[in-house]
Amino acid sequence: MQSIMIGITNLTFTMLGMFLIDKVGRKKLIGVGAVGMFVSLVLVARGFWLERFEGYYMLVCLMGYIAFFAVSLGATIWVVISEVFPNSVRAKGAGAGQHDPGCGRRCCRGSSLSSFRLAAFAISSDFSRLLPSAALSLR
Repeated sequence: MQSIMIGITNLTFTMLGMFLIDKVGRKKLIGVGAVGMFVSLVLVARGFWLERFEGYYMLVCLMGYIAFFAVSLGATIWVVISEVFPNSVRAKGAGAGQHDPGCGRRCCRGSSLSSFRLAAFAISSDFSRLLPSAALSLR
């Protein structure tokens, strides 16, 4: 149910961002969105600090973050990327600008998979059997 609520929030605020992008302006949307995302993530961190996992506190904070992202950076980044470059190199520049985040995601995904495999090995029973003998060999 929570993932549905987050998806509806994303869809609703993306549509709102597309509507507001020309009426309010990109700078204002990005500024308000950045402040809103910051406040939402501070509230999420506060929830983790106070261990407030029950109820709807975290869900509302995360929905706030997604709403601010969708209305600002999620809606404006594609317009900004296409407007940054001059007309003569716009297609190549926009393609490179859109390719680079994808490359970064693939690199991060590979490193997190490697980290996940290492963590899975570290907590597996095979590693725990090696731990006492490794600790004895250090003496």
